[in-house]
Amino acid sequence: MSISLLARNKVNRLLQGTLAAATFSIAALAPLQANAGILTGVDILNISGIVESSLTYGNMTAAKAELIGAGATVTSVSIGSFSAANLAGIEILYVGLVNARFTAAQVAVINAYVAGGGGLVAVGTEHSSFSGPSWEQLANSFGLFGLGGERNAKANASAPASPIVNGPFGIATSYQPALTGAFKTPLPAGATSVWEGVDNNPIIVTLNVTGRASFFADTNFMEDGFITNGNNATIWGNAFAFSGNVGAVPEPETYAMMLAGLGVIGFAARRRRS
Repeated sequence: MSISLLARNKVNRLLQGTLAAATFSIAALAPLQANAGILTGVDILNISGIVESSLTYGNMTAAKAELIGAGATVTSVSIGSFSAANLAGIEILYVGLVNARFTAAQVAVINAYVAGGGGLVAVGTEHSSFSGPSWEQLANSFGLFGLGGERNAKANASAPASPIVNGPFGIATSYQPALTGAFKTPLPAGATSVWEGVDNNPIIVTLNVTGRASFFADTNFMEDGFITNGNNATIWGNAFAFSGNVGAVPEPETYAMMLAGLGVIGFAARRRRS
């Protein structure tokens, strides 16, 4: 892939986002939506053809609206058609509870995408024995394994300083999902337990390697009937900000290397914004 057009578009949108942020900081001339602009220029790819929690589902309207209201662009591709080509220019891949199985090649593509700097938000099974093998095959490929049974979430985060808890969408003091599954410990290298169930097993995990990934062991917390519970919407937004690496501004030479990487990796461009 040539760096020219995609790189220029990325730079232009980065500058537009920076200008918008500067304009906002100069004067609050008009009241804006609290989260408007946080994800400006961030492109999210949604996998459709799943059991539930796809951004194309009718009960995901509030969750999708939050992302779009924050400035993100959301596109979708069916799991049967998904390939590396779909990740060109994408900052975040979103995967809900998958119905059809990913192929081994598709799992390899997703792993390579994150290894190359891409972001992933994966929302999975309620517990490992229910509709879970397809989603868990993806989680397993990152070293995360489901723990059977259901449990409630603890009242407080296990990692209160995590950007999932304390991020650009606000500070989450309460997480109230539907009864949730959990991940087995020990977690893989680079993983952090962000929130635990009442049995001390992690239910929200972040993975910070070259790219960033957020894994949720509950399929329902961001659906219309649950996203208004506690600070679920805040956690949802922060997960995308974290996985999209929103918030850090690179040095000019660092950004130049990022742009150069576009020509090598194609789909693993990362956006750093203030």
